Amino acid sequence: MKLTLFVRNMLLRIILGTGLLLVSLSVMSQDLRFQVWTDFNARFQFKNKLQLNVEPGYRIEGESAMQTAYFRATLRYTPTRIIALDAGVANFNVWSTDIPNSVELRTFQFVFLNWPDILDFSLKFRIGLEQRWFYFPEINTREYFNRFRFRVGLVSPYFDFWQGASKLYITSNFEILRKVSREFFLFEELVNENRFMLGLGFLDNKNFRGEFQCQLIGHREGSFTELQRDVNMIRLRVFYYFRKV
Repeated sequence: MKLTLFVRNMLLRIILGTGLLLVSLSVMSQDLRFQVWTDFNARFQFKNKLQLNVEPGYRIEGESAMQTAYFRATLRYTPTRIIALDAGVANFNVWSTDIPNSVELRTFQFVFLNWPDILDFSLKFRIGLEQRWFYFPEINTREYFNRFRFRVGLVSPYFDFWQGASKLYITSNFEILRKVSREFFLFEELVNENRFMLGLGFLDNKNFRGEFQCQLIGHREGSFTELQRDVNMIRLRVFYYFRKV
């Protein structure tokens, strides 16, 4: 079922305006921590259905002065338009006045399912595992655990919000993150999370796009204990595609 262009654009304007208003009111709450995340994604497309994504990023929380710098490399294999497989490695370095500084080595494996399309909207699923090795130099402690991640997302078709801006799209998702190994972790409350994201994207051309996202994050002290939403975050993402390397 296809929507007419006028109805589709009007519907997307309403969704965008309502969603951004609700998220903005939540982000302005004084009781929650506030973080800013940024990242740049350089994606190299190879001829044999392989893609390499190189992603440096930086995150900061003003109240605690917690800072995170990271580098992530991902190899993606896309056998069909519907399915993609990711495997990669990352290094995260965290500096904070509230918790001990840490160095993390992370490996991960994900499966993506891009199907079905509903009223011109694309439904996207991601499921996978992370293996996370930590070292806390200030207390000379090492930790390791596995974490399960499941995400369901929705991406709108392109639309125009004002004259001349016809390559906009809305993106949103909900993600569950849970520790699945039995090993004790020093900061258990930072491991199990629920995340909700609403964002606005812009496609400049076939090689460049950007996204501005608002995200609400809730942590759990255990896998099944009551959720406490305690972090609001905005994220700026930039993507550049190098075609047919």
